[in-house]
Amino acid sequence: MTPKTVIVTRASQGIGAAVDNLFLDRAGGGVTINVLSDVTWRPIPTQSAYSASKAASWSFANTLRVQLKQQRMHVLALHMGFVDTDLIRGLDVPKSSPAEVVRKTLDGLAAGKLEVLADEPTRPLKRGLCLEQPSYFGPAQPGMWP
Repeated sequence: MTPKTVIVTRASQGIGAAVDNLFLDRAGGGVTINVLSDVTWRPIPTQSAYSASKAASWSFANTLRVQLKQQRMHVLALHMGFVDTDLIRGLDVPKSSPAEVVRKTLDGLAAGKLEVLADEPTRPLKRGLCLEQPSYFGPAQPGMWP
């Protein structure tokens, strides 16, 4: 992923949010799910632009949530590690099942959650953000990229 990709990612999210905003008054609210990743909080040298893009997307979701609350728009941030899809089929790492991620996402929406941490490795990573030595500077978790 290149810096151009980050710009395209940010621009496409902004355009999508603007389009969503146009229809909110007519629809009476709605839901946006911002699909993120555990690299939102995990620095991976070979994935720096991707990590930066996901971190910016998380910030965007948080801002959008506040901005659209008056219009009854619920913004859910979905964080997870690897999901067993064609994209990563060749990687020998632990993967979540797509069905489980969808189930947890729908459960989170039903419960009114603002964020869903869809797999076990992502939960301690998020909890560790405010530690004196944040989780993103600690040793890599088993099965994750260094």
